[in-house]
Amino acid sequence: MQYFNPYYQQPMQQQYNPLQPQYDRLAQMQAQYNQPAFTQQPSLNGEIVDSIDVVRAKNVDMSGNPTFYPKSDMTEIYAKQLQSDGTSRIITYKAVMPESGNQQIHSQNLEAMLLQLKNDLSAEITGLKEMISSEPPKTQRGGSQK
Repeated sequence: MQYFNPYYQQPMQQQYNPLQPQYDRLAQMQAQYNQPAFTQQPSLNGEIVDSIDVVRAKNVDMSGNPTFYPKSDMTEIYAKQLQSDGTSRIITYKAVMPESGNQQIHSQNLEAMLLQLKNDLSAEITGLKEMISSEPPKTQRGGSQK
């Protein structure tokens, strides 16, 4: 004979839930997005080349990211990139080295031109002052004007 004890709880039997596979899949996807993602260091694609002819022969990156090709003597850097119309574009960046001797000659020429301009303006201003002071005063006609 079995007695009923209201204080004793019997273990619950798991009931079948038709949506349980979807809940399991959802939990799996949420766990996937909560994990830290692998972070990759940013890097530039490319290699050192001898001339632009080598760059023209290289395949273009199909992802649309530019590929950089520095010239071996470091005077130019070529960037090759896929365009939206399916063609590739090569942009050339050239190194510019300031020439100190050429710069000094240029600044000396500029100073000489400015000095000449100053002298010409001074002469013109002096000539205008002489013209103004040498003109006789004009007489008034038709009454007093103030």
